[in-house]
Amino acid sequence: MGPRLAPVLPVAFKFSAVVKAEPAARGITPGVVARLHLEDGRTVFFKGAPYNDRPAALLYKREIWLGSIMPASAPAPRMLWATTG
Repeated sequence: MGPRLAPVLPVAFKFSAVVKAEPAARGITPGVVARLHLEDGRTVFFKGAPYNDRPAALLYKREIWLGSIMPASAPAPRMLWATTG
């Protein structure tokens, strides 16, 4: 994980360092997609896009909204953190 990402990672990651990042299969949204292995043993899925990619930003904003209204009973991973800026 490069130092450029460190300032924007959520607090949850600041207490457990990323020890390994593996590229993941891309879906329909552009940008980086990776599995991050954390020092505390957790593995999380990370997605991101350049801040100046407006079409990607719109897709990610929609995904953030959908994640926020998804019921806890949905058979899907929980979103741990999101930012739009």
